Amino acid sequence: MKEFTVFSFAAPEDGWLANSHYFHTPDGIFLFDTQLLVDYAEALLEQITGDANGQEITSVFITHPHPDHYNGSPLFERHTKAKFHSTRATAKIIAKRADQDLKDLKSLYKRRLPQTFVTPTELFKEHLEIKWKGLTLRLTETGLSESPSNLVCYIPEKQVLIGGDLIYNRVHLKFNDGNPDAWRLALRRLKGLKIKRIYPGHGPVAGAEIISHLIRYIDHFQLAVDYFAKGKGALDADDRRRIVNVMCDKYPDYQLPDNLDASIDAEIARQRGRKVA
Repeated sequence: MKEFTVFSFAAPEDGWLANSHYFHTPDGIFLFDTQLLVDYAEALLEQITGDANGQEITSVFITHPHPDHYNGSPLFERHTKAKFHSTRATAKIIAKRADQDLKDLKSLYKRRLPQTFVTPTELFKEHLEIKWKGLTLRLTETGLSESPSNLVCYIPEKQVLIGGDLIYNRVHLKFNDGNPDAWRLALRRLKGLKIKRIYPGHGPVAGAEIISHLIRYIDHFQLAVDYFAKGKGALDADDRRRIVNVMCDKYPDYQLPDNLDASIDAEIARQRGRKVA
Protein backbone atom coordinates (compact mmCIF):
# COMPACT_ATOMS: atom_id res chain seq x y z
CA MET A 1 0.00 0.00 0.00
CA LYS A 2 1.23 3.50 -0.80
CA GLU A 3 1.94 6.03 1.92
CA PHE A 4 -1.11 6.53 4.13
CA THR A 5 -3.03 9.75 3.46
CA VAL A 6 -6.44 10.94 4.63
CA PHE A 7 -8.30 12.88 1.93
CA SER A 8 -11.14 15.26 2.80
CA PHE A 9 -14.13 16.88 1.13
CA ALA A 10 -15.87 19.83 2.79
CA ALA A 11 -19.32 21.13 1.84
CA PRO A 12 -20.02 24.88 1.69
CA GLU A 13 -22.32 26.53 4.23
CA ASP A 14 -25.54 25.40 2.52
CA GLY A 15 -24.31 21.85 3.10
CA TRP A 16 -23.69 22.72 6.77
CA LEU A 17 -19.90 22.64 6.28
CA ALA A 18 -20.09 18.85 6.65
CA ASN A 19 -16.91 16.90 6.06
CA SER A 20 -16.34 13.53 4.44
CA HIS A 21 -12.98 11.78 4.84
CA TYR A 22 -11.52 8.78 3.03
CA PHE A 23 -8.30 6.84 2.66
CA HIS A 24 -6.81 3.87 0.84
CA THR A 25 -6.47 0.49 2.57
CA PRO A 26 -5.35 -2.94 1.32
CA ASP A 27 -9.08 -3.75 1.12
CA GLY A 28 -10.08 -0.73 -0.95
CA ILE A 29 -11.08 2.85 -0.20
CA PHE A 30 -12.79 3.49 3.13
CA LEU A 31 -15.13 6.51 3.22
CA PHE A 32 -16.48 8.24 6.31
CA ASP A 33 -19.80 10.07 5.77
CA THR A 34 -21.58 10.94 2.55
CA GLN A 35 -22.83 14.56 2.73
CA LEU A 36 -26.22 16.28 3.03
CA LEU A 37 -27.09 17.18 -0.57
CA VAL A 38 -26.99 15.10 -3.74
CA ASP A 39 -24.83 17.58 -5.65
CA TYR A 40 -22.18 17.54 -2.93
CA ALA A 41 -22.33 13.74 -2.76
CA GLU A 42 -21.76 13.72 -6.52
CA ALA A 43 -18.79 16.08 -6.13
CA LEU A 44 -17.42 13.86 -3.36
CA LEU A 45 -17.73 10.74 -5.52
CA GLU A 46 -16.02 12.55 -8.40
CA GLN A 47 -13.16 13.59 -6.12
CA ILE A 48 -12.71 10.06 -4.77
CA THR A 49 -12.74 8.65 -8.31
CA GLY A 50 -9.96 11.07 -9.22
CA ASP A 51 -7.90 9.89 -6.25
CA ALA A 52 -8.74 6.20 -6.63
CA ASN A 53 -5.59 4.92 -8.39
CA GLY A 54 -7.50 1.85 -9.51
CA GLN A 55 -9.10 1.14 -6.13
CA GLU A 56 -12.83 0.85 -5.49
CA ILE A 57 -14.82 2.26 -2.59
CA THR A 58 -15.46 -0.86 -0.57
CA SER A 59 -16.63 0.47 2.81
CA VAL A 60 -18.72 3.48 3.81
CA PHE A 61 -18.84 4.32 7.51
CA ILE A 62 -21.60 6.59 8.82
CA THR A 63 -20.33 8.26 11.98
CA HIS A 64 -23.69 9.33 13.40
CA PRO A 65 -27.39 9.69 12.52
CA HIS A 66 -27.55 13.27 11.22
CA PRO A 67 -28.61 13.79 7.58
CA ASP A 68 -25.59 15.92 6.66
CA HIS A 69 -23.53 12.76 7.16
CA TYR A 70 -25.73 10.09 5.57
CA ASN A 71 -28.05 11.70 2.98
CA GLY A 72 -25.57 11.07 0.16
CA SER A 73 -25.50 7.32 0.76
CA PRO A 74 -28.05 6.35 -1.95
CA LEU A 75 -25.69 7.77 -4.58
CA PHE A 76 -22.84 5.60 -3.31
CA GLU A 77 -25.16 2.60 -3.10
CA ARG A 78 -26.03 3.02 -6.79
CA HIS A 79 -22.52 3.70 -8.10
CA THR A 80 -20.31 1.48 -5.93
CA LYS A 81 -20.35 -1.97 -4.39
CA ALA A 82 -19.48 -0.57 -0.96
CA LYS A 83 -20.92 -2.01 2.22
CA PHE A 84 -22.40 0.48 4.68
CA HIS A 85 -21.15 0.33 8.26
CA SER A 86 -22.18 2.05 11.49
CA THR A 87 -22.84 1.38 15.12
CA ARG A 88 -26.12 -0.38 15.90
CA ALA A 89 -27.39 2.76 17.63
CA THR A 90 -26.75 4.93 14.57
CA ALA A 91 -28.44 2.48 12.19
CA LYS A 92 -31.48 2.23 14.46
CA ILE A 93 -31.89 6.01 14.59
CA ILE A 94 -31.44 6.42 10.83
CA ALA A 95 -34.12 3.79 10.21
CA LYS A 96 -36.46 5.59 12.61
CA ARG A 97 -35.87 9.24 11.70
CA ALA A 98 -34.47 9.52 8.15
CA ASP A 99 -37.85 9.62 6.43
CA GLN A 100 -38.98 12.52 8.59
CA ASP A 101 -35.62 14.26 8.24
CA LEU A 102 -36.01 14.22 4.45
CA LYS A 103 -39.54 15.64 4.72
CA ASP A 104 -38.37 18.39 7.08
CA LEU A 105 -35.56 19.42 4.71
CA LYS A 106 -37.59 19.25 1.49
CA SER A 107 -38.99 22.77 1.57
CA LEU A 108 -35.48 24.21 1.84
CA TYR A 109 -33.51 21.96 -0.52
CA LYS A 110 -36.16 20.44 -2.85
CA ARG A 111 -34.50 18.43 -5.65
CA ARG A 112 -31.08 18.62 -4.05
CA LEU A 113 -32.18 15.92 -1.60
CA PRO A 114 -32.22 12.17 -2.26
CA GLN A 115 -35.56 10.45 -2.66
CA THR A 116 -34.71 7.74 -0.15
CA PHE A 117 -32.07 6.80 2.40
CA VAL A 118 -29.71 3.94 3.19
CA THR A 119 -29.66 2.25 6.58
CA PRO A 120 -26.24 0.68 7.28
CA THR A 121 -26.30 -3.10 7.48
CA GLU A 122 -22.75 -3.86 8.68
CA LEU A 123 -23.18 -3.11 12.36
CA PHE A 124 -21.22 -3.28 15.58
CA LYS A 125 -22.08 -2.23 19.10
CA GLU A 126 -19.17 -0.53 20.85
CA HIS A 127 -15.80 -1.41 19.30
CA LEU A 128 -14.51 -2.77 16.02
CA GLU A 129 -10.85 -3.25 15.10
CA ILE A 130 -9.63 -3.76 11.54
CA LYS A 131 -5.96 -4.65 11.07
CA TRP A 132 -3.52 -4.93 8.22
CA LYS A 133 0.26 -5.02 8.26
CA GLY A 134 1.33 -1.72 9.80
CA LEU A 135 -2.15 -0.20 9.89
CA THR A 136 -4.92 -0.53 12.48
CA LEU A 137 -8.36 1.07 12.51
CA ARG A 138 -9.92 1.26 15.97
CA LEU A 139 -13.57 2.17 15.57
CA THR A 140 -15.27 3.20 18.79
CA GLU A 141 -18.80 4.27 19.71
CA THR A 142 -18.41 7.35 21.92
CA GLY A 143 -22.09 7.46 22.88
CA LEU A 144 -24.20 10.52 23.53
CA SER A 145 -22.39 13.77 22.66
CA GLU A 146 -23.32 16.02 19.73
CA SER A 147 -25.81 13.36 18.71
CA PRO A 148 -27.24 10.29 20.47
CA SER A 149 -24.52 8.14 18.89
CA ASN A 150 -21.11 8.94 17.41
CA LEU A 151 -18.33 6.89 15.88
CA VAL A 152 -14.64 7.81 15.93
CA CYS A 153 -11.84 6.05 14.06
CA TYR A 154 -8.38 6.08 15.64
CA ILE A 155 -5.34 4.96 13.64
CA PRO A 156 -2.58 4.54 16.24
CA GLU A 157 0.32 3.97 13.84
CA LYS A 158 -0.36 7.35 12.23
CA GLN A 159 -1.67 9.09 15.37
CA VAL A 160 -4.73 10.13 13.38
CA LEU A 161 -8.33 10.48 14.57
CA ILE A 162 -11.42 10.77 12.38
CA GLY A 163 -13.77 12.34 14.87
CA GLY A 164 -17.22 12.53 13.31
CA ASP A 165 -19.25 15.25 15.00
CA LEU A 166 -17.52 14.71 18.30
CA ILE A 167 -15.08 17.25 16.81
CA TYR A 168 -15.93 20.64 15.30
CA ASN A 169 -13.27 23.18 14.33
CA ARG A 170 -14.06 26.87 13.82
CA VAL A 171 -17.75 26.04 13.48
CA HIS A 172 -20.23 26.81 16.25
CA LEU A 173 -21.32 23.67 18.10
CA LYS A 174 -24.87 22.39 17.91
CA PHE A 175 -26.41 20.85 21.05
CA ASN A 176 -30.07 20.30 20.24
CA ASP A 177 -29.81 16.55 19.51
CA GLY A 178 -27.17 15.71 22.10
CA ASN A 179 -25.95 16.64 25.54
CA PRO A 180 -23.07 19.04 26.29
CA ASP A 181 -22.15 17.35 29.57
CA ALA A 182 -21.84 13.98 27.84
CA TRP A 183 -20.00 15.65 24.95
CA ARG A 184 -17.46 17.09 27.38
CA LEU A 185 -16.88 13.68 28.96
CA ALA A 186 -16.43 12.03 25.56
CA LEU A 187 -13.84 14.65 24.62
CA ARG A 188 -11.95 14.09 27.85
CA ARG A 189 -11.72 10.37 27.10
CA LEU A 190 -9.79 11.21 23.92
CA LYS A 191 -6.98 12.76 25.94
CA GLY A 192 -5.44 9.36 26.61
CA LEU A 193 -4.73 8.87 22.90
CA LYS A 194 -1.56 9.93 21.09
CA ILE A 195 -2.92 12.20 18.38
CA LYS A 196 -1.17 14.42 15.85
CA ARG A 197 -4.03 15.15 13.45
CA ILE A 198 -7.80 15.19 13.91
CA TYR A 199 -10.24 15.17 11.01
CA PRO A 200 -13.46 16.83 12.27
CA GLY A 201 -17.06 16.39 11.24
CA HIS A 202 -17.17 20.14 10.56
CA GLY A 203 -14.31 22.52 9.89
CA PRO A 204 -10.63 22.18 8.95
CA VAL A 205 -8.15 19.56 10.11
CA ALA A 206 -6.81 20.25 13.61
CA GLY A 207 -4.23 19.12 16.09
CA ALA A 208 -4.88 17.50 19.46
CA GLU A 209 -5.23 20.93 21.07
CA ILE A 210 -8.73 21.21 19.59
CA ILE A 211 -9.97 18.80 22.27
CA SER A 212 -9.26 21.19 25.17
CA HIS A 213 -10.52 24.09 23.05
CA LEU A 214 -13.90 22.39 22.52
CA ILE A 215 -14.23 21.62 26.22
CA ARG A 216 -13.76 25.33 26.97
CA TYR A 217 -16.29 26.24 24.27
CA ILE A 218 -18.91 23.98 25.89
CA ASP A 219 -18.16 25.59 29.28
CA HIS A 220 -18.58 29.08 27.82
CA PHE A 221 -21.87 28.26 26.12
CA GLN A 222 -23.39 26.73 29.25
CA LEU A 223 -22.27 29.70 31.35
CA ALA A 224 -23.75 32.17 28.85
CA VAL A 225 -27.11 30.41 28.82
CA ASP A 226 -27.14 30.11 32.61
CA TYR A 227 -26.34 33.81 33.03
CA PHE A 228 -29.06 35.13 30.72
CA ALA A 229 -31.72 32.50 31.58
CA LYS A 230 -31.37 32.49 35.36
CA GLY A 231 -34.61 33.40 37.11
CA LYS A 232 -36.60 33.71 33.89
CA GLY A 233 -39.49 31.56 32.81
CA ALA A 234 -38.57 32.04 29.16
CA LEU A 235 -36.01 33.97 27.14
CA ASP A 236 -37.10 36.82 24.93
CA ALA A 237 -35.50 37.63 21.58
CA ASP A 238 -33.06 40.08 23.15
CA ASP A 239 -31.75 37.51 25.62
CA ARG A 240 -31.30 34.94 22.89
CA ARG A 241 -29.45 37.49 20.78
CA ARG A 242 -27.19 38.34 23.73
CA ILE A 243 -26.20 34.68 24.15
CA VAL A 244 -25.38 34.38 20.46
CA ASN A 245 -23.45 37.65 20.53
CA VAL A 246 -21.41 36.58 23.57
CA MET A 247 -20.34 33.39 21.82
CA CYS A 248 -19.66 35.12 18.50
CA ASP A 249 -17.53 37.72 20.27
CA LYS A 250 -15.65 34.98 22.11
CA TYR A 251 -15.15 32.94 18.93
CA PRO A 252 -15.09 35.52 16.11
CA ASP A 253 -13.66 33.20 13.45
CA TYR A 254 -16.37 30.54 13.94
CA GLN A 255 -18.93 29.86 11.21
CA LEU A 256 -22.62 28.88 11.35
CA PRO A 257 -23.84 31.04 14.25
CA ASP A 258 -27.36 29.72 13.60
CA ASN A 259 -26.19 26.55 15.36
CA LEU A 260 -26.16 28.55 18.58
CA ASP A 261 -29.75 29.73 18.38
CA ALA A 262 -30.84 26.16 17.65
CA SER A 263 -29.07 25.01 20.82
CA ILE A 264 -30.36 27.53 23.37
CA ASP A 265 -33.73 25.91 24.15
CA ALA A 266 -32.15 22.48 24.55
CA GLU A 267 -29.57 23.85 26.98
CA ILE A 268 -32.18 25.70 29.03
CA ALA A 269 -34.24 22.51 29.27
CA ARG A 270 -31.15 20.54 30.31
CA GLN A 271 -30.21 23.06 33.00
CA ARG A 272 -33.75 23.00 34.38
CA GLY A 273 -33.95 19.21 34.35
CA ARG A 274 -36.65 19.02 31.72
CA LYS A 275 -36.87 16.54 28.88
CA VAL A 276 -35.71 18.14 25.64
CA ALA A 277 -38.52 18.19 23.07
